[in-house]
Amino acid sequence: MQFLLTFLALGCLSYFLFDKGPVRVFGRNRPVHGQEEEHIANLVEGANSHDVVLAMQRRHSFLENFNEDVVNAKRWIVIPGGGGSSGYPEWTKQRVKAAYHAYSHSVDPSNIAFLTLSAGSLNSPNTLNADGRIKFECQHMIDHLAELGVPRERILGDFMSWDTVSNGIYLRMFLEGLYSARKAVFDEKSELEKKAIRAEEDQTLDIDVYISDFHMERVKFVFEWVLDLHPPLRNKLPYRLHIHSVTTMGISWGSRDSFNKRVEHEQHALEQLRNHKKTIENIDELYAYILLGGHKGYNKYFHGEYQSSSGGGW
Repeated sequence: MQFLLTFLALGCLSYFLFDKGPVRVFGRNRPVHGQEEEHIANLVEGANSHDVVLAMQRRHSFLENFNEDVVNAKRWIVIPGGGGSSGYPEWTKQRVKAAYHAYSHSVDPSNIAFLTLSAGSLNSPNTLNADGRIKFECQHMIDHLAELGVPRERILGDFMSWDTVSNGIYLRMFLEGLYSARKAVFDEKSELEKKAIRAEEDQTLDIDVYISDFHMERVKFVFEWVLDLHPPLRNKLPYRLHIHSVTTMGISWGSRDSFNKRVEHEQHALEQLRNHKKTIENIDELYAYILLGGHKGYNKYFHGEYQSSSGGGW
């Protein structure tokens, strides 16, 4: 009976994995390796055949969510958004141009992918799409990068962050997800492919953030703080974080007073963050701070009590 169940289960799996053609993983046709056949056989032994089929279906369905080239990019260029009454102010355009310059002049652009941050800002309204729905701040940057020549499949966006702290949280969540996807890709490799990957001298991920000069100090503080909160992300996903200052020289601020207020806001916000760092010791406590009312900006906005900061976007 055990032999019969094993035979039937392998027959079902053979139909699922082989008779329908090579397994499609990450948009590529890839035959199943001999090691995977052995792995399937090991799974079947002592297991319910139906459960094994479902497990294999789930495994391959999960992997098909991703583009392997993007998941395995060795360098991620991150561009935080910055709102404003126009929806896409000049200082944010300069960030995109600087990031694209780095991409287009790199030795191997095929190893680079982009993450554009920010759904919007509490300090300025989002612009609307033609159908009346809001346009996320990151969409302006995505469109700009695509116009410059970056393939859209290599640009990801952000649907949930509305300030600098949540930019950092979204980046951390993104990197956690990236780790899981990269691990799933690695697990699908043959032993020979795995050995070649392990033999690479440097598997550290480079994260290059392009941010305006007036906002750089706060972004650097937030990103380093959030990524290093216990448990530190680099323990499972080694990375190097590089913060690049993008000049705002030549941008018209309307008045000198307007720019000074922006700088004052940065210094005040940075001091608040330093105080929060003293009391928030791990990532779960940061989630509690954001979600349970500790973040006064969000809490006041929910209840219609929020007063926009001078400047309108960062």
